[in-house]
Amino acid sequence: MSIKSNCIYILTCIIIFFASWENINELRYYVVIPILLLTWVLYFAYNGYKVNRLFIEKYTYSIIIITTIAMPSLFNIYPHKDNIDYSYISFTIATAVKIFMILSIMQFVKFDKKSICKLFEFLLLINVSFFIIQFSTVYLTGYYIDPLVPLTGEPQRYLSGFSIPIIGQIYRPTGFYEEPSTYAAFILCFIACKFYLDKKVDKLVIVSIISMLLTLSVAAIFYVTVLMFFLFVVKKKGYLSYLILILSPVFILALFYFAEARLNAIGDATDIRGNLFVFVFNQDLLEILFGNGILGVPSTLASFILDRNLWSIGVASINDNGIWLYLIIKFGIIGCFLFVMTCLKVMKTREDKLLFLILMTTKLSVLYFSFLFYLMIILLIKVGGFKYERA
Repeated sequence: MSIKSNCIYILTCIIIFFASWENINELRYYVVIPILLLTWVLYFAYNGYKVNRLFIEKYTYSIIIITTIAMPSLFNIYPHKDNIDYSYISFTIATAVKIFMILSIMQFVKFDKKSICKLFEFLLLINVSFFIIQFSTVYLTGYYIDPLVPLTGEPQRYLSGFSIPIIGQIYRPTGFYEEPSTYAAFILCFIACKFYLDKKVDKLVIVSIISMLLTLSVAAIFYVTVLMFFLFVVKKKGYLSYLILILSPVFILALFYFAEARLNAIGDATDIRGNLFVFVFNQDLLEILFGNGILGVPSTLASFILDRNLWSIGVASINDNGIWLYLIIKFGIIGCFLFVMTCLKVMKTREDKLLFLILMTTKLSVLYFSFLFYLMIILLIKVGGFKYERA
């Protein structure tokens, strides 16, 4: 790789890192947009004014889809509605910018599958490395490195609320994200992107999965349990598989112990997630079947979401229960079913389907940059979009 290509690739790594750092919200765009523009200038200077037809084609299709799915909400075509502070223009621009960033990143590496895979290896490496530093520091010194406080003023939720004999206070490092379960969800998304591209369970993936488990998030424990038994026992052969199988009873008991301790510590948090189900499935039949639209939410929750006060009625954030319920809220049971079945149909391996189904239970949003990148990878592999693969 030439010095010019290296320069573009390094800038691309910076772009994808900050773009995927959802918890710093709009602050990331102050970093990403200038670097994105600079990278385009360098790309044109080194490669001429050549843009892959896939960039133009997929971006055009994406804009059509984005503007179309929000139309029923814009015109309040029942059961879709526009009842939150997220306008049609805001949704369209924000999503279009994210799609532009995704396709730009792919263009910068010339839609090369191996290069894109390395970007997700970079994301895993930097996120897991920082997590390990956090984990080691807080357990050795009691000091917790929080990267969010100086940027957003919001502290990370790393305290577990319980302790165990010998070890004492239990901490739950969160990496670059706000909560342990959020860290685990993003790491799982990066793993899913990488695996969809190279079909490898290498040391980086294994260490990443272990880091998810060390968050002691109840959700992460579920993700890791399913992943471990499928990827290591069913898929891989060898001594590690048999060792895991033999030690599985002890492992499961330990997981249940930590999960129970954590559930007892969080108290009402489990109740507010259950209450969200009540509000969602107490809507009118058409709202349950077809949803409230991308710009809408259940009418009984709208005013509380506008006031950012869902906790006052004992309800979780609308994406806390998983992408699947978020899709039901937005597009109904029918929309969620069609989305899931379409994605599963284009996936060829059991592993990819499993990772997708687990991702559907995470608190990611379908509009997050990382999840949109994952969907774009699925789409481009389906249509044979990665034309520049190296042998």
